[in-house]
Amino acid sequence: MRIAIATALSNSHILFLDHLVKSIKHHSPDFNLDWFIFCNPDDDTTKFNLSVNNRKHALSLYPFKITHVDPEAYAKQGKGFPIYYSLECFNLEGYDRVVYFDSDLLAMQDIKGLLSYVETIDGIGMARELRRDSYNAGTIIVGPKFLNAKTYQDLMGFPHESPQFDNVFGHDQKILNCYFRDRITLIPHKFDVMVTETECMLRSDIVFLHYFLKPNMDVSRNRLEEWQKREWDQYDDPQGRYNGID
Repeated sequence: MRIAIATALSNSHILFLDHLVKSIKHHSPDFNLDWFIFCNPDDDTTKFNLSVNNRKHALSLYPFKITHVDPEAYAKQGKGFPIYYSLECFNLEGYDRVVYFDSDLLAMQDIKGLLSYVETIDGIGMARELRRDSYNAGTIIVGPKFLNAKTYQDLMGFPHESPQFDNVFGHDQKILNCYFRDRITLIPHKFDVMVTETECMLRSDIVFLHYFLKPNMDVSRNRLEEWQKREWDQYDDPQGRYNGID
């Protein structure tokens, strides 16, 4: 079975990709799956809050397959934010399953359990949030039923705002919850645990911790528990390459 990993990325989230890759390699040193990065081609040359050298360093941590999206095509569909680039994973060819990771995840243990579980999903699998009544798009498993051009085109054309799910937070997340509705397979919560949900399970059970509260920003970092800060900080770059990014 051919499994690919995918992540949508903007330069402002390079720091998070850096920590995600390091955490996966730390807990799963033999990890070697194809990993696609969906990004705006302009991000290769523009700096935003990050120097070009920092971007090159982060992308050198793993043999990523950099895939440039057409930002104008997304903008025409009302999907101009980079987070919408996650939809590209439905259009990947040559794979039996695609696992999408938000860049702000952190691996907490060996991820082989997730990769074994992936084989059981034929359609789409996501974990439910405990604090909101919706599926979260931090970890998405896409099976052969929806790995095709039609699903991709449907998602691209799907309204980015939908009154059916006004309580669903997140741009791509709202689209996925609306479009797939009752067709989503629930995956174990441990594969996508929000930092505000850790009191609901044993820390040792968590596979991926989802830092929607950003540990590199004082306002949100102050809301994290001390152990969550330590987990994040252990992957900080010793040369301080990412100082000042927010």
